[in-house]
Amino acid sequence: MKYALIFLGLLLFVSGCGERTSVSNTYSTPDWTKDGQVACLQGITNERADALGGTIAKSTTDWLTYMDASGANAFADTDITADLASNLSLSSVATLAAYAGGVGGGTFNKIVIRYLPSASGSHVSKIELNVPNAVSFDWDSTGGKIVYCNTNGEIRTINIDGTGDTLIIDVDAASVAWKNGDRIAFTYLDSGTSKVSLINSDGTNRLNTNVASVANLCVSRANTFEVFGVKSSTYVKINTQSLAETVVIASLSGSNPRLALTGDKIVFDSGNSLYTQDFSGAAAVKIK
Repeated sequence: MKYALIFLGLLLFVSGCGERTSVSNTYSTPDWTKDGQVACLQGITNERADALGGTIAKSTTDWLTYMDASGANAFADTDITADLASNLSLSSVATLAAYAGGVGGGTFNKIVIRYLPSASGSHVSKIELNVPNAVSFDWDSTGGKIVYCNTNGEIRTINIDGTGDTLIIDVDAASVAWKNGDRIAFTYLDSGTSKVSLINSDGTNRLNTNVASVANLCVSRANTFEVFGVKSSTYVKINTQSLAETVVIASLSGSNPRLALTGDKIVFDSGNSLYTQDFSGAAAVKIK
């Protein structure tokens, strides 16, 4: 018994002497600022472990993080841990960021809006929009409204001050994109098949493209008649005038791609890291 106690004491002593700390990062749902920089959601995990690798303490905080397009000069600006954030989206014309909050079971009940650090309103109290059972959202082309769809299949718009929640169309919608131009792009279910459609923001002039199985839609700012998205493992461009479909990236190895305002490259996440990839055929470039 005496030797066992001595051994245990030595073990505890060695473990205490060998205590170490580590920091790890995850990056997800990136998007482009109006000035061509990148913002994303960043998880920072701090862990204390003993000499044998056992965890003593571990904590994770979530941040709204900004960086140059190359990944340089990154800084975690705002602690958003309490918001349970996902699905970051940036306005293409205003210094504003939005993300889904209170996520659970694939839906969310609020959209949180914050100013980017360079804005005069930086670090003011956040704006929260009530959007029950929402599944997808995006900015409008002015930075003054949000479009979203919910589990009822409705597409709705709401002002960023929380007023004017308006039904645009009830169409079994699954996802929405807007951000550039006057038309909202969306996916909807047609006899069990996901298809791409567009509609004016006042609910008029709906256009069904009959293009099927495209997700993560983005409307091009460079040409608002072009809609981009993920089809299987490729990234495609849809011309909504000719209805031509063109593969611009033959093999996309990540998730949550966002189209640059220049319309010639994307940023996306993969394996807790961030990448950019242009449409020249070159390989993706890791930036974080």
